[in-house]
Amino acid sequence: MDQPLLTSSTSGLLGQLSADEQQTLKDLLRAGTPENTLRAYAKDLVYLERWAEAATGRSLPWPAPAELVIRYLTHHLYRADLRSQAGYEHGMPRKVREIMAAHGYKVEDGPHAPSTVTRRLATWSKMHQIRGLDSPTLQPEVRALLRTLKRASTHVPAKKSRQAITAEMVQQMIDVCPETLQGIRDRALIAFAFASGGRRRSEIGRIQVADLQRAPDQLADPADPSSARLPVYAVAMTKTKTTDANLQGGSRKVWLVGQPAELLQQWLRVSQIDKGPVFRRVWHTGSRPETLDKKNGEKGWVIERLQKGLSGEAVAEIIKTRLAEAGYDPEQFSAHGLRSGFMTECANNNVPLQQAMSMSLHASVQVAAGYYQEAEGARSAAARLLATKKRESVDG
Repeated sequence: MDQPLLTSSTSGLLGQLSADEQQTLKDLLRAGTPENTLRAYAKDLVYLERWAEAATGRSLPWPAPAELVIRYLTHHLYRADLRSQAGYEHGMPRKVREIMAAHGYKVEDGPHAPSTVTRRLATWSKMHQIRGLDSPTLQPEVRALLRTLKRASTHVPAKKSRQAITAEMVQQMIDVCPETLQGIRDRALIAFAFASGGRRRSEIGRIQVADLQRAPDQLADPADPSSARLPVYAVAMTKTKTTDANLQGGSRKVWLVGQPAELLQQWLRVSQIDKGPVFRRVWHTGSRPETLDKKNGEKGWVIERLQKGLSGEAVAEIIKTRLAEAGYDPEQFSAHGLRSGFMTECANNNVPLQQAMSMSLHASVQVAAGYYQEAEGARSAAARLLATKKRESVDG
């Protein structure tokens, strides 16, 4: 993928740098920016350019005047409930909406989520910084207006997953996986994704064999020396949304104990994967591409032998497929449901928030605590202050 910060649509971005200097910067930007962030930059920049053309009839100017940013805010953070009452074109003008919709950039009518608008402003600011220009999005009047419009917004953010995928559901998903190479992989993947802290789908394909370390077995009941001993893996999370081994602090470790460790061990054994990505594509030999090594097939299945892990989309598809086979409606869940499910289960089992965060690697206590607050809900003492009080009769 080409570095979106350096595409032809942003010609002149590198000023007077030589060709070698431009390539050096290009490599550094690619290496230092997560792939998902690069895609987001590209998508945001294209949207901003198309909107500027639709709203002004001209290409996005560099630097952009503060007035254009303010116009962007009023086009995207208006009040839908006021549009029908207003005697003017409240929000994004109809002509602009029609142009954006015709080109597939505005599928649904209505204001955008404040988080989406804020993210695009951050990309817009980033583009200015890369060009060595002052960003209009950082001007006090723009920032003040953004705060006011966000407070006025009636947009209700949707959850990343409509429902959490609980530990019971995870076990059911594991149990429906067949005794095939693909089924063994899926069992290990689902158990790994949940038990290692609710890993994001983009993180699963990046897990490398080198990140795994077999640790000493642990007692099933730490308080009972005679209890069974469970296998353990330590997993180095070298690069996540909140951690990066290339930055100060290095990688963080999460742990697999018991069944998840056993399933991972089984997958590594039958797949004979000893280096590179742990979770890879698996095909049946009847439809295998030429890039696959047929000799490594087992029971009609073959494993991707290229050094390429599963994509986030492939991980999501696996989770939805196994959810459906376990009897659930996959449309009610997303891969993020494993992450919210992990935190919810921690809350329901009275796991201290700090311990849960040491596995989930949430950077924000506020975000992590939100799962606990929602799970606690009606079970909390705060919600039950009058629950057992008897209502005194007012008769007589």
